[in-house]
Amino acid sequence: MRREKKFLALLAWTAVGLWSVLGALPLPSHAAPSGEQVIRSRTDDDLITLDPAHVGKPSDHMHAMNIYSGLVRLKAGSTGVEPDLATRWEVSPDGRAYTFYLRRGAKWHKGYGEVTAKDVKYTLDRIRDPATKSRFRGLLQPLQKIEVVDDHTIRLTLKDPYPSFLGAVLAFRPGWIVNERAIKEKGAKYGQDPIGSGPFMFEKWVRGSEVVLVRNPNTWEKVHIQRVVNKVIRNDTVAKLAIERGDLDVATLLEGASIQEVKKNQKLNILATPGYATHFLHFNLRKKPFDDVRVRRAILHATDREAIAKHVFFGNATPRHNLMNPHVFGYEELYNKADYDPAKARKLLAEAGFAGGLDADVNVMPAAQWPQVAAVLQEQWRQVGIRAKISVPERAIYDRKWRAGQFDILFTRITRVDPDQYIHQYFFSKNQPFPNTSGYAGADGLLLKGRHTVDEAKRKELIQAAARKIFVEDLAGFAIVNVNYVVAMQPYVKNNAPTFQDSFPWRQVWLEK
Repeated sequence: MRREKKFLALLAWTAVGLWSVLGALPLPSHAAPSGEQVIRSRTDDDLITLDPAHVGKPSDHMHAMNIYSGLVRLKAGSTGVEPDLATRWEVSPDGRAYTFYLRRGAKWHKGYGEVTAKDVKYTLDRIRDPATKSRFRGLLQPLQKIEVVDDHTIRLTLKDPYPSFLGAVLAFRPGWIVNERAIKEKGAKYGQDPIGSGPFMFEKWVRGSEVVLVRNPNTWEKVHIQRVVNKVIRNDTVAKLAIERGDLDVATLLEGASIQEVKKNQKLNILATPGYATHFLHFNLRKKPFDDVRVRRAILHATDREAIAKHVFFGNATPRHNLMNPHVFGYEELYNKADYDPAKARKLLAEAGFAGGLDADVNVMPAAQWPQVAAVLQEQWRQVGIRAKISVPERAIYDRKWRAGQFDILFTRITRVDPDQYIHQYFFSKNQPFPNTSGYAGADGLLLKGRHTVDEAKRKELIQAAARKIFVEDLAGFAIVNVNYVVAMQPYVKNNAPTFQDSFPWRQVWLEK
């Protein structure tokens, strides 16, 4: 009882969250739009970059996915892919060669000409170039050859079969096609003034205030929305008040108190997508004593994930252990409630030579309720002698510290569609120093076999074996929870369904006022 009161007292000074489990609303049948087609949406952070080689956070992803086109794209509300710049494609019998046939007449924004196969080649070569320093370079390791067959045909040949190639690479950020002339003309300013070929064009960014997109007049799709005004609102309470006043049309809400209140408002529609985002921590194995699995396991045993799911997320989160989310192919439930065992944590610390406790520098993602979770973890760990020094910097500083390996423990949040984007990208040895900043190299064989095995049953076995090796046997890191993605919308917003990366494809949305 005393421990629970202390726990609740801790939550009193931190902005605790409540994620509401609400059924996704059925999408209405298409009707002719009426009224001004300008949508006002919340973005929870300011812009850093809209360069696909470097996009790293959800708020930037939300803008960029509407600006760019890829050869293929994710279907809204699904992990499947559909045609985009490529109207069709063929795969060779051995699964290694993909031939894409590009849409004729597709144009770059703002007079940069027609999109051709040369642009596709430039984009992928740029991601692969070490000088670009793209976080997605590792995803293109399987690519052996890029052939421009003609202006509207490109052939991509892989070293080995790669079943995840379409969804994990081409439909994701490294597959968003960029314009070489624009990249070179704009230089370092390109990330804040991008050129794409997607349904919306970048109009302006008012620092700290808004990012504005306008409909591409040359889009090949029927797009109703004329203008998207993404308002930068970091505070959830302010966002809740804005959508209740009618100052916003769509607002993603992140914190429990705001969601608890807004769901009482019967004038708004609520959309909930369960279990996509994983709150995850990993260790820096290059730093002592975190190279000792006994220390890592002691931290696991000191972590009460049930309490975090209940008290921080008010039950709208599920305790997890596996980095992958349950919607991903090959997911296996690795969570064990019995892992929370403070006595075992103290015993392991003593065996590792830290009976008096130890210090840990923790780099915390400044979003998605991680600061609140970090405060609770700090208290849980303190009870077994782990003194966590919590750092919650601005996102750009957090990213720099992550890239440089300036942490003992990193807290992050990851949302992806394919196991390769999780376990291979973050734990394959050749992806060091980034994004594999943990220094882990213990599952390369399983990761490579899982990446290139075509037989689904065998591939699933390999993926699960790799996850058990990384997260159970070697404990390079572990998940805390999966949480819901909750959106409040005005009732006149129609056909709005987020993609898997928690972003809105505005191309399919219209307003009925």
